[in-house]
Order: sequence, then C-alpha cells, then structure tokens
Amino acid sequence: MLLLQVWFKSIAFLFPMAFIVAYSVTLRTEDVHRRRRPLPWFLRIFFRLAVVVLLIDLYGYWSLTRAVHQLIPAHAARFRLLLLILLLWANALPVYGLIQYVFSRQTGFYLSTSPLSLIDYLLVFPYWILLIVVLECIPYLVVLDGIQPLLRRLVVAGSIGESISRLIPAIKLTMVAVFLVWVPVKSYVDTYRVQREQHTVPVKGLPRELNGLRLTLLSDVQVDRFTGPGKLKQVSALLREHPPDVLLFAGDLVTWGEAFIPAGLRFLCSQAAALGRVACLGDHDVWSGPHRIADGLRKCGWQVLDNQHQVFASRGARILVTGLTHVYSRRLSSQQLEALLATAPDADLKIVLVHQPAPHILQAAARYGYQLVVAGHTHGGQVLFHPFGKTVAISLLENHFFRGIKSIGTTTAVITNGVGLTFVPLRYGARATVTELTLSSQ
Repeated sequence: MLLLQVWFKSIAFLFPMAFIVAYSVTLRTEDVHRRRRPLPWFLRIFFRLAVVVLLIDLYGYWSLTRAVHQLIPAHAARFRLLLLILLLWANALPVYGLIQYVFSRQTGFYLSTSPLSLIDYLLVFPYWILLIVVLECIPYLVVLDGIQPLLRRLVVAGSIGESISRLIPAIKLTMVAVFLVWVPVKSYVDTYRVQREQHTVPVKGLPRELNGLRLTLLSDVQVDRFTGPGKLKQVSALLREHPPDVLLFAGDLVTWGEAFIPAGLRFLCSQAAALGRVACLGDHDVWSGPHRIADGLRKCGWQVLDNQHQVFASRGARILVTGLTHVYSRRLSSQQLEALLATAPDADLKIVLVHQPAPHILQAAARYGYQLVVAGHTHGGQVLFHPFGKTVAISLLENHFFRGIKSIGTTTAVITNGVGLTFVPLRYGARATVTELTLSSQ
C-alpha cells in the first residue's frame, strides 16, 4: 500500500507539469507547421481549456484531501488515494488527445465519424461529467474554505468549536458525494431524453382563422456520432404524436463535415407539416456543406430561405416567414437587415426564422411589425450552473437572452434548447427539446 501511495503521489506531482509541457510543445510544433496542417479549432480550444481545468481540479483535490484529514484522519491516506485516482482519471482525456494527435495526427476523439467506442465511455464522458461535478462544487468549496479559518477565530475552543471544525469538512464531502450521483443522472436525462416544450403565444391582432395555429420549432439537431438514430427517433415520435401546422427548422443539421449530412437529410425529409416546412441554415451547416444541405432539403419539399421571404395561405389568412442567414461566417449587418425587412410583403402573421438570435435582429423585427422571432443556436446554454441561485452559462457571453420566451413590444421571441450537442458531448440543465407554439388571439 505504501509503495502504491508513493507511486500515485509521484504521478500526481509529475502529471500537471508533463501535461503542460506536452501541451506547450504541441502548440509550438503546430505553430511551426501551421501552413501544412493547422490544429483543428476544437482541439485548440479543448487543449487550452484542459490546462485551466487541471488547475481547478488540483484546487478541488487539495480542498477535499484537507477535509478528509480533518474529519477522518485515521482513513485519510485511503481517501487521498481515491481522490488522486479520480484526479488522474478526470484529466486523462487531454493526455490521450495529445498522444493521439502527436503520433497519428488524428483530429481526435470528438471529431471522429466512428461509432461510440470504449474510449468514449472510459475517457470522454467521464472527463466532462467529472468536470461538471468539480464546477458545481468549486464555488461552495471556496466559500467553505474561506469561512473555516474565520469560524475558528470567532468560536472559543471547546465542544462547539470542535463541532464546527468537523461540520465544514462533512458538508464538503457530502456535497461532492451528492453531485457525483446527481450529475451523471441529470446529464443522461437532459442529453438523451428529448422533451416537448409547449407555449401558448398571444398575438395581438391575430385573425380568428389563425387562432390555435400550431408551430413547431426544431433546431440544432447536430447529427454526429453523439446524436444518433435513437435520439432522432424520439424527435420523430414527438412530431408524429403532435403534428404541426408549420414546421420551422432554425439550422445546424450536422455538427461538422459532410459524413452525417445524408442521415440528417433523411431525418428532416421524413417530417411532415400540414401547411409547410421552412428552414434556415446554421453555423455548422455553413461550415459543413451549405449547398448540399439546402439542395437536399429543397428536393424533399422544404423551403430553405437565405435572406428571403415566403408566404403561406391558410384558412383565408396569409402567413409570412422571413428566413435569415445570420451566422458567425455570414453576419447580417443592421443595414442589410433593415433593407430586407422593409421589403416584406403584407401578411396577417409575420415570423422571422433565424439561427442566431442576435439582439439587433430581435429589435429590428419588432420595429417592422413581426409578431414572432424564432431561433436556436444557444442550445439553451447546454451546460448550466446555478451557484448561489445565479445562472451561469457560456451562452451569456454572447446573448443575455439565450433560452425560452421574451416579449419585445408586441413581438414574441422564442429560443429553443434544440436537440443536439456541440463541443461538450453532454447536456446539463438544458434538456434536449422540441418546442411547440400555439398561437392565440389577444
């Protein structure tokens, strides 16, 4: 046992230094050979993130080993060994990714087109799950570590002081144990159990003929090896059980490349709607194969709008859908947007369909009398945290409004969580969703 502990401690000491050195060498090598084969965007971001994650994990390891020593000193060595194993496991994926890229120049565990493998279940999913656990715990660990010395100074030594000194380590260990159970369960449900989200949207001046009109918003299907047939079947089943009058797709059919485009097209082409099916392109569509995706959808009857208007007749009323292409590599300026919306034909119901819900698009739609703006892109945050009751998500760096429904004057903006994944192969706190909107007259 002693030799095993020494061995693990040696690894724990050398592991961070070895990883950071290997990471630096890899980026330096890549910088030298950038023109021949640039490091893929995903791997660049992932490796940089991994260094930060390692440092956060090391703090968590220090905090928990300290708690174990204070609470159960007789068993501290065994628990430290267990935590050390978790620390090494939690950071094994970046090491595997570096080795894979350096020796085989493969773009990696995430960008592969191969089916899920043992590596995914042993390294990929555990990496992200353990990272979520750590990020859930860190804010509270920092606070508890900060108040513990203060309590020791304020409380007179004795039975009360001893109880408090044992309470804080117990809280820390209990919290981590709870999250180690909660996070995998929550992640599985949010990632693989697609929900139907229903909203009744009051529309001012909506004709009686359109009262009760059902619009289904689908976005960010992101077909790849993580979003496979099982998940797509759930979406298809929901659409069959609750058939829409109009089906709107807000872009991102695939995650990257062209390998999964046929599967994505088969999925969308098999969906039906009574009045029509309308789509716009998302970021990943434009990066992967915009013409192939747009042409494939048009061949099976979808209207794919690229800064265009489309009018549907329904029950004697006119429905206008204005489809915008606003993505990272093709942004609509305010001037272009104004010029397009100003040419919109008259209609009883006016809808903007766009991938990215940029603030200037929402505001312009409201100025030009659109009753609805529907979008995706944000994945509802995909991975959400609520430390001390405050919502934290990467999506907040781009848009303050990144999920749900928001009123802008007489315009209602709707952002769906979407179905698929990007970067992180899990959802947490932002369940995969098909959004159904039922319109009602005000």
